[in-house]
Amino acid sequence: MKSEQGKIMSLIILVSFLLVLAGLSMFVNQEDTKPFSKISLQGNLLCRTSEYLRFLKLDNKNDFATINSKIVRDRFQKHPYVDYVKIDQSGEVLEVEITEKSFDAIVMVDSSQYLITDDCKIIPYLLNTEAVDCPLIINPKLDSEIKVLKPCLRQKDIVAALKIIDVIKNTNKNLFPLVSEIDLRKGKDILITIDNNDYPIIIGRSNLIDKTFYLCNSLAYLTNGSLNKMINYVDMRFNEISVFGINDSLFALKENQI
Repeated sequence: MKSEQGKIMSLIILVSFLLVLAGLSMFVNQEDTKPFSKISLQGNLLCRTSEYLRFLKLDNKNDFATINSKIVRDRFQKHPYVDYVKIDQSGEVLEVEITEKSFDAIVMVDSSQYLITDDCKIIPYLLNTEAVDCPLIINPKLDSEIKVLKPCLRQKDIVAALKIIDVIKNTNKNLFPLVSEIDLRKGKDILITIDNNDYPIIIGRSNLIDKTFYLCNSLAYLTNGSLNKMINYVDMRFNEISVFGINDSLFALKENQI
């Protein structure tokens, strides 16, 4: 008798649970199918709202009658710049809030530009993207064809530049926005260009992490305006030694003044 009662109670609990799930499913489906006549967007820094909507084919209000919030969410989630999507609805306005991916660098390969995320994925640089404030990597020596939306860890040359960037980001945050270009020179000695400096910094290929630490600690000296007029380059290829190429025209000017 008790066994029969136990079975009946278990059945009742199971049916109740299924009914709750069905109710929740109906509620969610009703939320997803609410009509809307406008999409508002927040959190977009890399592209204007109109550009996001155009790219995702959400710029025609006549199409809104045939799509729901779930479809809108899925489209935003598949955008190469978007990391996370949150959607709410207020009346007939579908409010979309996105978190964009964090990028460490732009890489130029031949005539094509790509963005590199902070987890080393290659992302296509889309037309009409707003200015991205991160270093430009040029002239990489490729080990294989660039594959978008895939990690670039097999591209040894690009990884070398990313090591430099990672050390700068974590050691001297004031230097990171000043690094305008990292020239990989197709596998030759690496050159770094800093904003407002007319001279390159030759960092070579060996002990990149140690040399980048040294570079970070030399920021105040290397960004000195008077130094910019005196030298042609800084050579950091030698361990614990920096060689400065002096501007020969200064010597000629001094000789004329004597």
